[in-house]
Amino acid sequence: MSVAVLLAAGYSRRTTIQKPLYPVGGRPLIERQAERLAAYGYRVGAVLGYRAEAVAAALEHPCEIVVNEAYDEGMMSSVRAACRAWPGENLLLCHVDRPVPAREVFAALERAGSPLAVCRYRGERAPPIFLGAELSGALLASDATRLDAWVLSRPELRYVEVRDPRVSMNANDDEKLRSYFD
Repeated sequence: MSVAVLLAAGYSRRTTIQKPLYPVGGRPLIERQAERLAAYGYRVGAVLGYRAEAVAAALEHPCEIVVNEAYDEGMMSSVRAACRAWPGENLLLCHVDRPVPAREVFAALERAGSPLAVCRYRGERAPPIFLGAELSGALLASDATRLDAWVLSRPELRYVEVRDPRVSMNANDDEKLRSYFD
């Protein structure tokens, strides 16, 4: 079974409330996301950075927490932190500011037959991303600074067409947070 990793280390510069702490039904978004992933049967991890203590305190659900001290270097630094934290594990990389899709999406990524699988919804790439344990070393050794560039450069990349529109929802501002999660 893969570790479902919530990437939640960023500054949330375009929102008035830090995204992981955004209240959804009276509970922080990261808690809701972790709960859903755990309900799917996954071990749940979270890579935190900016205000890590406040975000960690908001998590009531069992979640393995990793603090990325280099979070200001971008998402790739958080993915590297996840690879170091869970060596030898397959990772399902999830963005905390995107709704957790249906369980079938994760199952399709895991069945893709490749150590690197990315969703496509209506022809557009979208997370979550399946990163097989056998590629962790290559990612850690890479000098890539952007996850998307590293993913696109890999010959192992497989796309998985999905029907769940939640994979394409990116809550990168207050209006989208409200519309996706309220």
